[in-house]
Order: sequence, then structure tokens, then C-alpha cells
Amino acid sequence: MTIQTTSANFRRAIALASKVIERRNTHPILETVRVHANGRFEVTGTDLDLSVTASVEREAGPAADFALMAPKAIVSAVSAAGDKEVRLAPTAECGKVSIASGALAMTVATLPADDFPLDAVRELHPEFTATLSREHIAALARVADAISTEETRYYLNGVHMSAIAGAIRFDATNGHILYRVDVPTPDAAGTLESAIIPRKAVRLLLDLAKSADGGISIVLGRIAPPNEVGSTAPDRKNLLRFSASYEERAASVQISGKTIDGMFPDVERIIPAKRDRQCVISPAALRRAVAAVSGHERGWRAVKLAFAGSDQLTVSAAYVGLGLTAAVTVPCQHTCAGFEIGFNGGYLTSILTAAGRADARPQHRRHRLARRDDADALRLIPTTGDLTMTDNVSAEQLRQFIERIERLEEEKQAFVDDIKDVYAEAKSTGFDAKTMKSIIRLRKMEKHHRDEADALLETYRQALGLV
Repeated sequence: MTIQTTSANFRRAIALASKVIERRNTHPILETVRVHANGRFEVTGTDLDLSVTASVEREAGPAADFALMAPKAIVSAVSAAGDKEVRLAPTAECGKVSIASGALAMTVATLPADDFPLDAVRELHPEFTATLSREHIAALARVADAISTEETRYYLNGVHMSAIAGAIRFDATNGHILYRVDVPTPDAAGTLESAIIPRKAVRLLLDLAKSADGGISIVLGRIAPPNEVGSTAPDRKNLLRFSASYEERAASVQISGKTIDGMFPDVERIIPAKRDRQCVISPAALRRAVAAVSGHERGWRAVKLAFAGSDQLTVSAAYVGLGLTAAVTVPCQHTCAGFEIGFNGGYLTSILTAAGRADARPQHRRHRLARRDDADALRLIPTTGDLTMTDNVSAEQLRQFIERIERLEEEKQAFVDDIKDVYAEAKSTGFDAKTMKSIIRLRKMEKHHRDEADALLETYRQALGLV
């Protein structure tokens, strides 16, 4: 009984399924991948809460089911073999499978397929379905930066999903910053009030989606109830689960798992609604200013934003221990002259970085900062309407930067050409150019560094008998 498929398909399927396996497991079965060979070659990996199933084509042949040990090591070995085909043959001796690829022949331990937990990949009764495009996945990636890593507030360890009119809303917060994005999903069907997708599932989806050929189909629902009751024990809570599937060049991939059993906080009450104080500014310019005033010791500092006139924002930070105060003035347009507010520099930088990813033309990107009166909260809003900065101003600034860089590039090339001419002249008079470059490199070094390098070189030469 032999299972045959291409080496590329074999390696891809096992590599995809292995992404969910933890580095350390208390149970040996969780270190395996389940191989199901029927009409296709299907491989599944799981950590009990999350599973990845990859299905690839195979040659027609007998069916087989087993849990394969050491999947990552097997992929490395098959890749090193360099052959185009892989053949797997469960041996007559129970608990082993022979793998052959070109000159490679190996026998690997297996576990019974029935021992492999498949709870995470059970069929769902769909309650909400939609298709996410590459743009939607990019938006999800921006939101994912705010996911909390605190285990005590486990309900913040994921991205909150909810369905609104014609769109899916993604929210993520760590208790200090909140990211929200609405993505239109015209093909969405069903209802979804609340679901929290775990952090590991979000990261895995973002990683695997890079190879997707088209959209990613998502399904949220609950496990279909059994046809008959086989136990007198109390029914377990039928929690909402999710499934995401897509096609790539070599495989069909499905990610399945549990949502977080918790209540996501009501974030509407902390989102600034009143916009009496507004500022239009380039995220890149403000990010550079925050980095400039926060880089004088380890860790992020609290930064103060002080608005003056109608077109200036001063970003400053104080270092009492160093006796240092740093400040940078950034051009902007605002309606809050004389207003001052402080924020954590790291959180503000994170928000601005996420905002900068939203537009393919960042030099034309402007955002409005709005503050609530009843709380120290900041809201970042893409500019629309009356308070805007024209693209002409940005284009002129961009042109100036480009022209300065072009002039410096021309000067640099002129220096490079002059250096080449000097080397050519020295070579024509009998000097060796490579030796001259070595001498120049040595002259740049401090004497003690040069002496240390010479001593080390002499030691190596003596060890190799090159004296």
C-alpha cells in the first residue's frame, strides 16, 4: 500500500499543518500531524483550540489514516533529498511508515489516527458567512497590533468581530489603545453580534493569507447537534466557532478553531464623539517628532502635545534625571490654540504607524486628531470635509525632498567616480588597487583594534601552517 504525491505538495501540506503545533507539548499526539489519504492527500495539525488542514493532490491509490511524528524534520529531510516525488507506505509493523524520495529512505513512527483530536475541525452550522479580500486582510493586520497579551484579561486577547450594515467591524484593544476598522462585505449573509477571534488564530490567518490566490471565506457558527444523545451528562455549552478557508497554488487550506468565551468591553463609550478640538497633521511627521523626543533613554516617554497659533504643534518630553528637555515643532492646521495634552509616546507611535498603512500615497495622507472633553482620549480620523490641507502643499514639500536627494545622489556619484579615477591612476603607476583598499580600511581602524586584528590573523595563520 503506497501513497504517492509530488515532493512540493507533500512538503507544502505538512508545512502548513505544522504551523499550529506548539514548540512544547505535554501530550505526544499534539506533536504529530494527521495524514488522511483518500481522494487527496490531507494533513491536519492542531493545538486543541486551533487547527489547520491542508489538502493537496495525490496519485490514485489506496486510502490510509495515521498520525505522523516529527513532521518538521520530515519536511527538512525530503527537501534535502531533492527528488520530485514522495512515496509513503505504512509498514506491516504497526506504528511505522516508510518514506522514500529519490535516494532518501526513512522509517518514521506513527500514532493511531483515532487518537488525533479533531474537535476543532468539526462541521459547523453556519450563522454568519462572508468573504475577505486582500484589502480586508490588510485592514485586519492594522487592527491586530492593538491585541492585548495580558492573560488576566483574556477577553482582550483577540480581535472582536461584529456585523454592521453591509460591513464587518474589527475592534482590538489592550486597555490603553483601541483600533477599529470597518470593511465592506457585500456578500455577507447571516447575523453576527459578537465574536472574539483569538490572537494566535489572527496571527496565523494573516501569515497564511499571504499565499491566498483569491478571497478568504469565513464561517462563524456552532457545532451541529448530534442526531442522537449518547450520554446522560449535562450538555456542554455550544460556543461560537470560526472557520476560514482559501485556495492557493498548491493546496486547499482551512483554519478552524474556537472563539474566546468572554464579553468584549463596550468601547463605544470611550471613542471621542465631540470634535470641538481638531488638528490635521501628517502621521509620518508626527511619528518622527515623537521618536525624536523619546529617544534619549530606554523605553518610551510621555510626550506633551502643545498647540500654538493655528498652524503649529510642539511635541516635547522632559527627562528629569538627565536634566534634559527635547521639543520638536511640527506644521499642522488646528482649531485648539493654547491647548495641551499628554500621551504615552509608544502608544501614539503605534497609532500613527497603523494609520500610515491605510493609504498607498502617504505623502497625501492627512489625519485629524480629535479629543473628548470628558476623558483623555484621542481619535484619529481620515480628513474629509472643511478642515483639510491641500495636496499642493504636500506635493511641494515632496518635490523639495526629492530634489535635495537627487542633488546629493549626483554629488555622491561624482565622488565615487573621482575615487575610481585615483585608483586607476595609481594602478597605472604600478600600485595594486586591492592592497591600497586594504590599507585604507586599516587606517580607518583604531590602533588597538588594528593590533588585535593583526594578532588574531597571525594566530590563525600559524594554526593552518601558513607561516
